[in-house]
Amino acid sequence: MGLVHGQAISAEEIERIVSRQFTPKEFASLCNAIAWASAEQRCSSLPSFTERVNVADGGIDAEWQTELPDDCRSSSPLLGSGWNVFQYKQRDIFAQGRDKTFSNLKAGLKGAVKDLYKRTQKRPDRYVLFTNLDLTHPTTDKKRHSRKNVPQGQKGQLKQKILEGYDLPDKVQVEIVGAAELSSLLNSLPHLRSAFFCPSEFSTWEEAWRTHRLQKPLGANVELIGRKQELDDLRSYIDNAEIRAIILSGLSDIGKTRLALEVTKHRPIETVVAIDPRLMNVKDLLALESKGREIIVILEDPDANKTEELVQQVIAYPNLKLLITLPTAENAPIVNFGRDYRVQDYRLNSLSDWQSSKLLKAAKADFDYGLESWVIKQAGGNPGILLLAASLGSELRKQSNDFLVDVANAIKNKVRRTRTLGNEAIEILQLLSILTSVGIKGEPSQEIELICQCLGDTVQPKTVVKNLTRLEQAGIVRVIGLYAEVIPTFC
Repeated sequence: MGLVHGQAISAEEIERIVSRQFTPKEFASLCNAIAWASAEQRCSSLPSFTERVNVADGGIDAEWQTELPDDCRSSSPLLGSGWNVFQYKQRDIFAQGRDKTFSNLKAGLKGAVKDLYKRTQKRPDRYVLFTNLDLTHPTTDKKRHSRKNVPQGQKGQLKQKILEGYDLPDKVQVEIVGAAELSSLLNSLPHLRSAFFCPSEFSTWEEAWRTHRLQKPLGANVELIGRKQELDDLRSYIDNAEIRAIILSGLSDIGKTRLALEVTKHRPIETVVAIDPRLMNVKDLLALESKGREIIVILEDPDANKTEELVQQVIAYPNLKLLITLPTAENAPIVNFGRDYRVQDYRLNSLSDWQSSKLLKAAKADFDYGLESWVIKQAGGNPGILLLAASLGSELRKQSNDFLVDVANAIKNKVRRTRTLGNEAIEILQLLSILTSVGIKGEPSQEIELICQCLGDTVQPKTVVKNLTRLEQAGIVRVIGLYAEVIPTFC
């Protein structure tokens, strides 16, 4: 998108980027996050909303409503007690030109509050219009609108249209948030600015959860089994202001990512996720600080040599909290940061046989008793392995004395039967599985070329990169930043 992490965003950039690069849902999520964050209110979940795509003027309309108690205190005019209605108007100014776009926007808002009341039989206390257009203010548009009873500036015109025909205009607070206001608010909320406008470096909690569900189709929709105590412990750490860093360690595919997202689900607007923690440094993290609010940063598998440095330098900042996941071997010692209470180490252990059986049932595994017992014994309580075995179902049959060989053969059979992948996918998966993480972009992509040469050029590097999207959609490959890896990583 062209925005540099840590750099301020302008109204012109808001207008341009949102016009062409944001989906309707992304724009609505951006506005919701800004409203809650600027009001210093905690939203337990990001709201769903109704939307109309491709309205008369070619843009999108979306609406969201929430009712807050009378004693709700807010430091922002965008959210407060009573019934709040958010209206989103994302427009592409490049399609019709600025004047035509504004004219259509204004026409579409005629009698908006009146229509809302007629439709719902409820009277809003606050009506907030969000648009990505850079609107003029009264002081910059006086000459053009100097006639009596004509509101000055485009914001004034929109407000008049919104209230037109409503019998109690003085009883509803109308706020207009254009590109200038959005840029000002985002520059005071740098974690949201980076999460929405630097997608190659950070993502929102909502986007991270969506990505996890796509990358983990084997178990993202399966109930979290056997982790109640872990959830309670980690949530208490998240909400404890004295704790500045949490180190969540465990075997590969033990469920660290799922747990990290689950324990921050109640604080989605304050949580951002680093796309490639291996490239993160202290300066990058400090650029996420937002005055007066605690920001949670999830770092998955950062460079082991940098982890201690990141933690030791960041824990001194009261507005940043780190949640770091680290892969560890079975009997490896837990990372030790001394007796500093601000840093909490937490080892994620394997599931018991009973919990493993319950997880297989939740995943609707098609196993007889003998096969189920064998899978549980071989999986060793690893949820990732159990969910993979459940997804293979009848494909998984004990054909050797090596569980991993049987799993790999079952995956091959499944891939071969998937028409959209074909036999070429087998060779690509074999290539990617040689390393835990294979560089796919920039300088790291040289790894692919070297491996292809070692395999006798049976697969071309360009073919690997070209097919990554299909393999990721099939749930067989995970792409994180500059790297890709086969799912599961233990095969």
